[in-house]
Amino acid sequence: MYKYENNKFTYLLIDNSNSIVLKDSSKTITKINSITNYLTRLKKNNIKIFSFDNNVHEIGNNSLLNFSAQGTNFYSVYNHLAKNKSEIENVVIISDGNLNQGEDPINNFEKLGLPIFTLGVGDTTTSKNVEINSVNHNNFVFYNKEIDISVIILNKGYENKNFNIRLYEEDKLILQKNDILNSSGFNKVSLKIKPSKIGEVKYKIEIDKFNGEESYNDNSKIFFINVLSNKLKIGLVSDAPSNDLTIISNALKNEENYQIIKYYKINESKSWIEPTKIPIDSIDVFFFINFPTKATRQNEIELFYNQIKKGKPFFISISNYTELEKLKYFSFNLPITIKSNFNESQKVNPDILQNEFISNFSQVSSRTDIWNKLAPIDQLNFNFTLKTESKSIVNSQFKNVDLNRPMMIIRNIGNERSFLFNGYNFWYWQFQTVDLNKDFISNFIIEIAKWLSQTKNKNYFSIRTNKKSYSQNEEVEFYAELYDQSFNPIDTSKISVKIKNTSSEIDLTPQGNGVYSGKVVPNSTGEILFEATNSYYRNSLSRATSRFYVSNIPIEKTETKLNSNYLKQISLQTNGKYFYIDDAKNIRDFIVHSQATKNEITIKKDFELWHNKFIIIALIFLLSIEWLTRKLFGMI
Repeated sequence: MYKYENNKFTYLLIDNSNSIVLKDSSKTITKINSITNYLTRLKKNNIKIFSFDNNVHEIGNNSLLNFSAQGTNFYSVYNHLAKNKSEIENVVIISDGNLNQGEDPINNFEKLGLPIFTLGVGDTTTSKNVEINSVNHNNFVFYNKEIDISVIILNKGYENKNFNIRLYEEDKLILQKNDILNSSGFNKVSLKIKPSKIGEVKYKIEIDKFNGEESYNDNSKIFFINVLSNKLKIGLVSDAPSNDLTIISNALKNEENYQIIKYYKINESKSWIEPTKIPIDSIDVFFFINFPTKATRQNEIELFYNQIKKGKPFFISISNYTELEKLKYFSFNLPITIKSNFNESQKVNPDILQNEFISNFSQVSSRTDIWNKLAPIDQLNFNFTLKTESKSIVNSQFKNVDLNRPMMIIRNIGNERSFLFNGYNFWYWQFQTVDLNKDFISNFIIEIAKWLSQTKNKNYFSIRTNKKSYSQNEEVEFYAELYDQSFNPIDTSKISVKIKNTSSEIDLTPQGNGVYSGKVVPNSTGEILFEATNSYYRNSLSRATSRFYVSNIPIEKTETKLNSNYLKQISLQTNGKYFYIDDAKNIRDFIVHSQATKNEITIKKDFELWHNKFIIIALIFLLSIEWLTRKLFGMI
């Protein structure tokens, strides 16, 4: 047995993005160098220094900082700390708190169990400005149905001024409204429109420009809406009544473009089909709640599975009624592979994965302020794995600890789409969100049905980007899908993307299951058209086109002010403390207080005697001598 001392480190992470030094760059750099040198002297050999932009880089000293990076990714900071937390005593982050890449990890830092001290650096001046802060809308809407677009406008220094807000559809003015800028600095404007065309439609919101504004770049926003044509027929299937079934049924009934056909189990020997002349083959989307159960017969499973095999999209929730052995009958089309049956259930909270969620559903449904307040629900504890083409959009956590078990999973491959909800007793979310947004859960369920219905528009060859609107210098991700005319994936084709009116062209890399991907940073702004070509087809199916929009604002200039609230929130959650850079040396007492303790590590090794033949021989010899001695003296 022996002991040694284990020293832990202070991790100093410095934001290397360009927004840090947009104002008074030389003074800012001097301050950062000063506090870095101070902490290095204070911690001596027990400090590690990193820069971060979209990734984290160990630099050893601050001389390698150039403050030219075009993105800030706090999620990469969280991942780096989580990976190395066994050697970390405390953390110091120097930043302006403006994240513009990756997911927002604000609720993850607390899980590290490390004190994080934040030092704010950046522009703290208040300038006069009017900006469109956000535009909230549904991603999928129905043709010729009135929809609501909610616009948040912020102003500093222009209160009580009249302004006009204009809405353009494909560059054509369709609506104009007059309002007064509120003295609170906050306006919420509601615009009601009826989309006049089917497909992907571009919209632009624009407000008046005022003399003396800091910038006019944020006086307009571009966004895209997918307009659907046909009324959806939804088959609602359940073999056991529950409040979850009621919530889903009521939500779907609220959408006038949905026709609900119910397939309910009355008892073990009898099912009830809603009186209708609509054949099951005409159903567009299926919702399975509490199905299949122990009471579900094989012919009933086959009835619906025959529809799923044809590519019908479906939603399925897994509850305490679900018979997992019978659910395996659907295994080929499920987003998961079931490994074993469950032993028990447990309470879990939802943990929304913002990037994956927003790329499929609207900002309205992705409000983290609501998701983070939702109460725990019940979840079956069984083993499963995600299929390669599936994505988790909401994970499960327990007491802020990730369970590495998805709660909501989507699958989108070929002409198939499915949505799996691994949880039950989510019905009281409907009542819990009344104060924040009474229709939040209902709207999300409606949006799930719209997302599922997009299989009807699936093409043999398609191209898309990870989102529709970008800032200047922001990386664009392309995703192409290629299938033969039986919707079998093709992975051996060459696929290229040509950005029109530029010399940019990239080859996409196959990812499996007919999916290809690639990345590029466009060298132009405005509306950008692009064309993808494949080598598999020799006709019109060899080409696919789409578009995206690039703002003329560099991503690091979308937010140029110090976001101290974000940094304060990180420190508050982790038992750290926030300081402005000018007061940075006040951090000394807090760093010293949590000074790295020299942990004694005890190493103990057990040696098993019978693994050494010489010791065994010696023991046998000594025992033999003892036996002979006892024999000679009559002791045995």
